[in-house]
Amino acid sequence: MVTGMPTYFFHIRQGKYASSTADGIELADVDAARQEAAMMCSDMARDIVSELDESPEWQMEVTDASGKIVYRLTLLAEVLEDGQRFSVV
Repeated sequence: MVTGMPTYFFHIRQGKYASSTADGIELADVDAARQEAAMMCSDMARDIVSELDESPEWQMEVTDASGKIVYRLTLLAEVLEDGQRFSVV
C-alpha cells in the first residue's frame, strides 16, 4: 500500500554478519524511524548481548530511500580493567 510516507531501511552489522530490510518500512518521519529502530533493538537485545563476546560491536543504521543514514544505534562491549566484566555502552 502506498501511503505517501517516507520509506526507511534498517541495516544491521555485527562482525562479518550483515542484514537489511529489503522492502523498507513506511513511517511518518525520522523520529518514527528512530523509535522503530529502538524497539527492534530492544526486541533483539538478549541475542545481541550474548554474541558480543565474538564480535564486540553491534550496529543498526537507518537509511532513507536515497540511502542517506538518518540514525545509527551502536552497542559496544568493552572489557573493564579487572578483566572480569563487560559493559554495554
